[in-house]
Amino acid sequence: MEIFHERHTSEDFREQWRKEKFLELYGMAQENMSRLGSNGQEVLDFDRFDFLPFVRSLVEHFNGFKLIYHQVPVNANLWSYFLEEVKPKVVFMQRGFLEACVSLFLSIRTGVWQRYHPHDPIPEPAISISVTDLQEFYRIFYQPELEYREKFSSLESMTVDYNELQQDYQGTMKVVQEFLELSPIEVHLRIYKKTTKPVQDLISNYDELMNLLDGESAEKYVEKLMASSRNVKFI
Repeated sequence: MEIFHERHTSEDFREQWRKEKFLELYGMAQENMSRLGSNGQEVLDFDRFDFLPFVRSLVEHFNGFKLIYHQVPVNANLWSYFLEEVKPKVVFMQRGFLEACVSLFLSIRTGVWQRYHPHDPIPEPAISISVTDLQEFYRIFYQPELEYREKFSSLESMTVDYNELQQDYQGTMKVVQEFLELSPIEVHLRIYKKTTKPVQDLISNYDELMNLLDGESAEKYVEKLMASSRNVKFI
């Protein structure tokens, strides 16, 4: 489960435990513990609340959780607890920069974030992607990934490529389970890829964007832009 996701509607045991633990520890509804993050989504307020008691109770009940990069600040105090006392294993999920960026903006435009059945409609309108979009994606998701990789560099970790997972789900999951020292079991696919077209068919201004990048990957192009903006001196 995403323990630091602001909203949950599921009534299964994990989510009930999460809601009850929040109320027990903080004495208020989680709606009163939220603020808007840099991307406009509601996130838990780590500036006003100490989440270490919640994390300690999590470790007592569960053996793992999912984290989306923008959900918890990389400098949150709770990471010291993991690094010093728990020493977990970390599985990074990674996807190509441009492909991931397009997927995000497709979801924002269509409102479709997951496909839970292979026969669900596929949202594949062509969308325009600007350099500003690339920079925003880098700032919200890619930069935090780099920061988390540095933060967790002392921990045992592995990286799962998104497309490899899609192409060989059972084989990739077996490798992950072996890394986690679990007895391999068949894991059923529950979420399907939103799009099937190649990324160039999903970007309406693809040729224009490629000309602007001038032979560089979107990731490298934005990295240089971000680096140059940090070096600008205002007089």
